[in-house]
Amino acid sequence: MTTRIGIVSDVHASPQPLKQALHLFKDQEVSEIICAGDIAGYFDQLDPCVELLKNYQCKTIVGNHDQSYLKDNPDRIGSAEYRFLLALPETIELCIEQVKILVVHAEPPSGQHGGIKLLDKQGNLIPEHISDWRDKLKNVDYDVLIVGHTHQVFTEQLG
Repeated sequence: MTTRIGIVSDVHASPQPLKQALHLFKDQEVSEIICAGDIAGYFDQLDPCVELLKNYQCKTIVGNHDQSYLKDNPDRIGSAEYRFLLALPETIELCIEQVKILVVHAEPPSGQHGGIKLLDKQGNLIPEHISDWRDKLKNVDYDVLIVGHTHQVFTEQLG
């Protein structure tokens, strides 16, 4: 049986789209859900996002907005969402059906800024960026690299 994987990232404390994605994953019988960071951010509903990620047992990493939230909100240190974000790893390594997967927020090995940006503003692939990243990633020993941060939704075979 093939494992179905659902991927979310950069939800930025906006629970409604996250909830829709998680329900879709459930309807599609997704067995592994990965969140590539930035649960905190622009909107003001971090608690429900954390609860959704917990309830759906998402494998989650920390993003730069999550790190900023931790730094900027020491008064929340005892809260459930603070403890959740504080416990998140910077990366996750998985092996599913003999496929080695690395999850990072912006770029390997554990970068939180910059990011793998392969698309222009119109959503077209930028050939020189593909070439540059193909070279930068040639020593990354994984079959699949999952990256958040850039808000660019795409897949690209680089190796």
